Amino acid sequence: METPDVDGSDGDQPDTKGDLVFHGNYCGPGSRGVGRPPVDALDEACMHHDACSPSVGTGLPSCGCNARLAREAARVAHSPRADAEQRVAAEFVAEGAKVLACR
Repeated sequence: METPDVDGSDGDQPDTKGDLVFHGNYCGPGSRGVGRPPVDALDEACMHHDACSPSVGTGLPSCGCNARLAREAARVAHSPRADAEQRVAAEFVAEGAKVLACR
């Protein structure tokens, strides 16, 4: 028997299988599904990081991969084309990428 949907979602949200995506389709551990387009420049930076990282829980990304994320997110954080919310998220990602574990 199927459990009814009681969380108030509309059913169109992707199943993140416990991933902690906090911005767009790619920013955060895991993703909302490979092949989805990035929603903005920050999400694109996160997509690039996902592409050079092993699957969640299977190893560490290279230090170069994390450095690229920090650079790309910092560009978004200082871009006049990004809205305030995106700039704040990008600054968070850029600073966080600097302290991510790597190999």
